[in-house]
Amino acid sequence: MLSADFYAQSADNLQAIDFRARKYYADSDIINMTPVKLAQVNFIFQRSFVINHDKPCPECPEVDLNKVDVGVLQRQVDKRTRHYQSVPGHPIDLLSIQELDAELLRIEQELNTNSNSH
Repeated sequence: MLSADFYAQSADNLQAIDFRARKYYADSDIINMTPVKLAQVNFIFQRSFVINHDKPCPECPEVDLNKVDVGVLQRQVDKRTRHYQSVPGHPIDLLSIQELDAELLRIEQELNTNSNSH
């Protein structure tokens, strides 16, 4: 028999995961995600890219963060990859695979350290 805690975590996970990630994970996968995995997936979809505003571009529309779907964009191993939502437009620089791996490890270590200190 499943506990009430399991059902609460399940509902929390389904609500907490980034909406773009839902296209790539089944509900059962999301429900079974650990807090670390959930944080890592959310990082990938919410913060594994940088909107580049280095050059002034008054005619460029703002990047719609809700439409940045990193699941369909290609990353390179050792350098950032540039993508555009519109032309003209501000470039979206995806973190490299190496940078992404380092961030995912940092998240894992940070959350594991925080959970062990309680």
